[in-house]
Amino acid sequence: RKFIKYLLTCNTSEVLVMVIGPFLGMPLPLLPLQILWMNLVTDGLPALALGVEPAEEDVMKRPPRSATETIFGGGTTMYIGVFGLAMSVISLGVGWWMWNANDPAWQSVLFTVLIFAQLGLALEVRSEKRSLFIVGLASNKAMLAAVAIGIAAHVGILYIPFLQRIFGTVALDAAHFAVAAAGALLLMALVEIYKRIR
Repeated sequence: RKFIKYLLTCNTSEVLVMVIGPFLGMPLPLLPLQILWMNLVTDGLPALALGVEPAEEDVMKRPPRSATETIFGGGTTMYIGVFGLAMSVISLGVGWWMWNANDPAWQSVLFTVLIFAQLGLALEVRSEKRSLFIVGLASNKAMLAAVAIGIAAHVGILYIPFLQRIFGTVALDAAHFAVAAAGALLLMALVEIYKRIR
């Protein structure tokens, strides 16, 4: 279920960005190759790392699921909708603001916000109820490696000239990265709040 929840939330955010962006008067928010890259970086290794996530401590204390409950039960559909929308709003908000400010890096920043937010979600989705601060980053080293590789690979397509030409990216400065990181942290904070109140 975590695997499905993660993949569909990420894919929902990408679809919403592409659908809503033009209604805001923006050019195409993401290029086709950027979407393919995003799916490779965020849907590949992090999704596989979820498969080796240790079982949650209270899993045996939970009541059994109903025989009629589907894989989308237990609040999964709401989770996908809420955080898919949140991710798209955060990234589009940043992109729209920078586009209106005539920043030529707006698309690369929007792209990076989505990448960072999706990798942040991969860390958060590891537990349905427990905070990431309790679960700990080191409790799934495969996930930590997947996120680190994803960030490093993405930085590569932002700075290596021939990859810039292929993916339509530009080099970002420290302020751009700070904005992208803030967007990802905002999404993670929303997930933490959700865990506390559900």
